[in-house]
Amino acid sequence: MSKFRKCISTLLLAAILICSLPSVSYAAGVTPYWDNTNMLQIGLNFSDNEAACTLYISGKKGTSRITGSLSLKDDTTGKRVGFWSFDTKESYYTTTKYKDVVSGHTYTASFGGYVYNASNVKEYVDISLTKEN
Repeated sequence: MSKFRKCISTLLLAAILICSLPSVSYAAGVTPYWDNTNMLQIGLNFSDNEAACTLYISGKKGTSRITGSLSLKDDTTGKRVGFWSFDTKESYYTTTKYKDVVSGHTYTASFGGYVYNASNVKEYVDISLTKEN
């Protein structure tokens, strides 16, 4: 095989491998693997002096329960300004919680909780997001 053909074959193989890589990214390019959880997303948005903390959790087939807590911390003062806990027997959970905030401060929305499978085996999941108002 000529050098040109080897070069073209190598480039084609490299292109195929690159195109077949997963395109979903999560927290600095690392995609977590969960046994019980399909998706975990958190959002933090500001409108004037109100924060909207959004959480979405989706369990895999057979999920029997999801529990946890969502919190909002004012990183500028170091104080927790919002805390909401939940326990659902559904295979997914979504919520948006609102809290008054101060302009110019930095806030962190965080979630920690468990997703239970059909055998009641729990899996810990967590996520956080920091933004300035």
